[in-house]
Amino acid sequence: MFLVKRREFLKKLGLSAAALSSSRLLNPLFSFATDPSTLGGKNLILLNLAGGFDSFAAFPYLLDPNVSNQADGFVQYLNTNRPATFVLPRANLLDASSHSYLLNSYLGFAPAFAPLEPIWQANKIRLNQSIGIIGDLSGSHNYCENCYSFGDPNFVGGVSRGWYARLIELLNLTDHQAYGFGTFSRIDFVTSDPQKAPVAGMRTEDLTWDDPIGGSRSAINLETSRALLEAATISTSADAKLKAALSKGYDTVEFMTQVNTDTGPGKPLALVGSYPAGSIGDTCKSIARLISFLENEPNPKNRAFYAYEGGFDTHGNQGGADRTSGVVSGALHNHLSNVALAIKALVDDLQNRGVWEKTVIILFSEFSRTAKQNGGAGTDHGAASTHLVMGGPVNGGVYGQAPTRADLMAKNCYPARLDFQNEFAAAVRWFAGAGVDEQIFPPGTYVLDPGLYGGLISA
Repeated sequence: MFLVKRREFLKKLGLSAAALSSSRLLNPLFSFATDPSTLGGKNLILLNLAGGFDSFAAFPYLLDPNVSNQADGFVQYLNTNRPATFVLPRANLLDASSHSYLLNSYLGFAPAFAPLEPIWQANKIRLNQSIGIIGDLSGSHNYCENCYSFGDPNFVGGVSRGWYARLIELLNLTDHQAYGFGTFSRIDFVTSDPQKAPVAGMRTEDLTWDDPIGGSRSAINLETSRALLEAATISTSADAKLKAALSKGYDTVEFMTQVNTDTGPGKPLALVGSYPAGSIGDTCKSIARLISFLENEPNPKNRAFYAYEGGFDTHGNQGGADRTSGVVSGALHNHLSNVALAIKALVDDLQNRGVWEKTVIILFSEFSRTAKQNGGAGTDHGAASTHLVMGGPVNGGVYGQAPTRADLMAKNCYPARLDFQNEFAAAVRWFAGAGVDEQIFPPGTYVLDPGLYGGLISA
């Protein structure tokens, strides 16, 4: 593959700023931050299952831990009010063997999460239930997403950048230390210094050159970048900002191409995981490629990844279990299956590279779904959710209070009893050291739960 050498590219820069003022090259689809810093080689992976992930369906309750008479419990309430969307047939409610993977006496994995069972058995998966935004039942995408992005429900007028962006700036995370995948205009990635922003949008899997016209948006823009870099005649001189932006865009293309080459089939850093097709598979595969490549460098540094996976706003035709056979199908099941397969493949590669013991992965969503299905065989916006945290340093199990029938009957969802900041703060403390989390999530801005904050991740 032909690549213009960087010094040759810089000599050719002379195109006017006006000619490129509207170009996406000023905002590369994937970028890094900029200056050497933290050592350690830890991996913090944040996966936002955006839209309102249905944790009732993903982690079905088999029994109600709050009552002795199951007919009066919330499990029976869910099965009565979700005839098409709850994953367990009513007749087999207490028979977990063929319908989910039993996690404890009352909670299970949906069949879609079967690939993750070995990680659960190794006690490296934690489910934090009834977690979310304390006191909020709004079900507002905009408000709840902003709460999670800013890391503070009182963000209005008080915080200008997302907590992930603030972490990047506070730690001065460098080239090849901070990454973003998803909607690149999100506040999660907007830093005060654009050169430190991990601009989201491009994955290593988007480097497809065979069919640039029919390929992804990223591939088309990268082809445009290459055409610019190879331009022979440039008549006017560019300003310093334009040169820096184009230079960084070129470096991004060159680096990602090298990552793909060195982690490809037959190479010493080749991946071993079996990734599903689609967005989540490409994202997890890209993370695995980057970690495999960067871990091969001397003195590997800490690395943070934030990925945005949409498609969980399941208002209609959500799918579920056949009440007779127990067979689960439908859009949500298929999406969850791809998530589980992608994560399992990523874990396989992390274990193969010997970095699983220094990796923490958090799956979260801005809220869960309602206890009752709607008229379109889907579910609407809820409140608290169940988050999944996994990794070599994670202390596995189930934490937090299960919802009650009274919660579901009164609110059609269940309120948060664990503040979500506990989870992120614990991860930041593990990743960056004691005290850093308090600068990102100041004490007093959330309800501290010592068991969650202190017991989630081992040092």
